[in-house]
Amino acid sequence: MNSPVDDMWSHAWQDVNFGYMHEDPAVERSLALPGGISLCVLSGGDITYTLAAMGQDVTSVDVNPAQIHLHELKKRAAQHWNADEASRLTLHKAFQKIDFHQSLPPETSGFWQQSRFRNRPLATLGRIDQKLRFIARWIAPWILPAGFPLNPNVAHSNPSLFSSRKWNTAWHTLRLGINLAFPAQFKKHLPEDTIYRLKRRFEKCCAEHPANYNPLLARMLARHPSTNTWAYQDSWPQTHAETILVLNSSLTEPSLILGRKFSLVSASNIFDTEPAHALLPFLEQIKSRLLPGGIVIVRSLFRDINDWPDLPTGWLLDQDVLTQTSMLDRAPLCRISLIIRYLG
Repeated sequence: MNSPVDDMWSHAWQDVNFGYMHEDPAVERSLALPGGISLCVLSGGDITYTLAAMGQDVTSVDVNPAQIHLHELKKRAAQHWNADEASRLTLHKAFQKIDFHQSLPPETSGFWQQSRFRNRPLATLGRIDQKLRFIARWIAPWILPAGFPLNPNVAHSNPSLFSSRKWNTAWHTLRLGINLAFPAQFKKHLPEDTIYRLKRRFEKCCAEHPANYNPLLARMLARHPSTNTWAYQDSWPQTHAETILVLNSSLTEPSLILGRKFSLVSASNIFDTEPAHALLPFLEQIKSRLLPGGIVIVRSLFRDINDWPDLPTGWLLDQDVLTQTSMLDRAPLCRISLIIRYLG
């Protein structure tokens, strides 16, 4: 018999769960080769749509069918509304546009007509995005100074913010929440100081990248997302979305061979729920699909460069590129952890 936590986690896979990571596509934008062929995790589409807009030949994968339905919805909705319009439009209102509704595949249409999605904004349908905005609206005024994140200088002018009792209490509460609700099979891979690492990353991001200039912080902290539509531009497909190949699979699925050789693989934070040495069999499986000199980007919520095992022969940890792209990465939590180059 499943525990209540296991049941909760199982149900989560039936929902649209992008928003955990808020990954910065600026990293991929700086590394993708002109006209290259890229492979990435679909999630909410940020990385996928950014690469496609650059003219990349993109294959995206996701093990959650709900994410595939999200892509189908966005791809067709983008033919009717831009990101600004979509952020102000609920899914219920969008479905009142008959030609949009009729353009959706039947399974996708049926999925999105469930009552739980009815009042979600078209541009930000993810369950985690919804939770983040709820937390921001009710908790942020308690732990953040007035004007945050609307005042771009607030993090610099209030150095005492991150040492305040309310701020530390918020992170302590998050630690309790993880201990109580996070599934045991995932929690066992978290380091004991996970919350400290997350807190340190978030504070560093707030100090270095004020929210008025950081779409990822704005998504997490904006109390009124409709006034921050610029923050969702990367999440909204352009016409290039028609050219994206989306598969319901993992990054190592054999069907991905498809005669393709990739110049870039963006692996998201797929190893955060696995021991660090899971990276090694992944590299072994993926190397037959990489061009010599091809790049693998690995993100993590809590792992730094020294937390990973030594790479096998034929792979190079590109520390210079990692240092350069780390300066571009505005993600508040899920940041690039490794830049690995395949030597062939």
